[in-house]
Amino acid sequence: MASWLDLSALRLPNSTQTASAPLYALLHYRSASHAVPSSTCFTLRLILADFGGWLRRLLRDAEGPDGILSMVVFGGAVVFSAGAVVGGSIHWTLADLADDLNPIAIQAINGIDFDFFLFFPVGLGTMILATGISALRHGALPRWLAWASVVVGVLALTPVFFILFFIGPLWILIVSIWGIRRALADGTVPATA
Repeated sequence: MASWLDLSALRLPNSTQTASAPLYALLHYRSASHAVPSSTCFTLRLILADFGGWLRRLLRDAEGPDGILSMVVFGGAVVFSAGAVVGGSIHWTLADLADDLNPIAIQAINGIDFDFFLFFPVGLGTMILATGISALRHGALPRWLAWASVVVGVLALTPVFFILFFIGPLWILIVSIWGIRRALADGTVPATA
């Protein structure tokens, strides 16, 4: 969950309206170490892909072999994971090539990096909403958690999607703790796909 806290380091203030913006971006990436936030994106991808695989298996077992929503859940996890890798790669490029690129190129890549976040609400929102709907239909999660998932998933589709940056990690933590407690009660270990 600490990985989400590092996402603040991935953003450079939007300074594209000033004449000194290319120089500002260049100096920012030359002076700061951005390998840690980029590595965090790659780690985050691995964690969410594993979590998405476990969640898919949990929902598929409740849905049966013809269930579709468990695949949608895993698709959301894949979208998020792929977006995190691309976002981390863009940021890594800025940090790695700050000494070799023209300041205008750094500013252009920084502009892309600054607004590259839609994978977060699209991937995570899809995963949470599909989880909630599947859990309501098939009972894979407690009803309160299923309804909370539907509400959070719907909020991801609205203009207040940014709350997913705060609620998403909390939702993953709650579902993970529920899954671990369930596995301990059943005497099984939660498996990943």
